[in-house]
Amino acid sequence: MSIDEFGWFTINILIPIFLPLLGVLPFKMMPLPEGVEVRFISLVKDGQWCWTAICIGASSLYELWVANSQNLVVSGSAEVLIFFNAFLIALSICLASGGAVFSTPILDKNYSYSEWFLNYRLMLGSFFLVSFISIISFLIHIALVSLTNNSNLGK
Repeated sequence: MSIDEFGWFTINILIPIFLPLLGVLPFKMMPLPEGVEVRFISLVKDGQWCWTAICIGASSLYELWVANSQNLVVSGSAEVLIFFNAFLIALSICLASGGAVFSTPILDKNYSYSEWFLNYRLMLGSFFLVSFISIISFLIHIALVSLTNNSNLGK
């Protein structure tokens, strides 16, 4: 991976996923009033990573739109990536909205694994969705960089 791809990956994937968690870190270290507790899991427990997945997917769709406006030829495999990306965005919208409407409580210390799984299944789903859409977006970016490089070689 070149420095350009690593920079793209950092700005478009890593920062949107982890910056909200890091943004709460100062509040975790501050002395807060009694009864106020900052917990990292509360940031992602109800599918909130799906909002990040939507942004990452929208960014890759924008990349495709720019490539299309530059008259780059998109191969058949790229069309599959576009469809899969759009499907993941739609699924992310459903999970993020559902998690916002049907929020779950943070579990106490005494819980079974099945209780944990049932209570935090939206968190797990949003983690997998943001992972999949990040992979798809990275593949789309690499394909477009390759197409751009090939079209520049022909000029």
